Amino acid sequence: MTGAPFSPRRRRAIASTILVASCVGLGALALTGANESVTFYLTPTEAIDAGRLDREVRVGGFVVEGSLDEGDSRSSLVLSDGESDMRVVYPGRLPDVIQEGQGAVVVGSWGADDVFLGTEIVMRHSNEYRAPEPGS
Repeated sequence: MTGAPFSPRRRRAIASTILVASCVGLGALALTGANESVTFYLTPTEAIDAGRLDREVRVGGFVVEGSLDEGDSRSSLVLSDGESDMRVVYPGRLPDVIQEGQGAVVVGSWGADDVFLGTEIVMRHSNEYRAPEPGS
């Protein structure tokens, strides 16, 4: 038993519904994928203003000159965004790439005495490539 073919109006309605549903689905996938691939971080000012959050956060800034204090079991540094400074304590030695005056992103959470306890340090770098100087 074959049914009557859909009218042109009904076919357009079905096609429009499928098109809208597809666009919504693709848009949702794009937004979800974009959020997962972009790593956001707070500046020290934003982290201080936000106060104690009950979760790990990323804080990015520049390592203040003279603030690196390294030990075998515990190290510390101060991150700044030019407006606020934030003391960070890190278990163990700091990665070799961390230098004063350079950018860094620290993953961690607030501890006692308003100290940020870092669990991971990531080097923040420019997206600009500079060729090495000749002879270096």
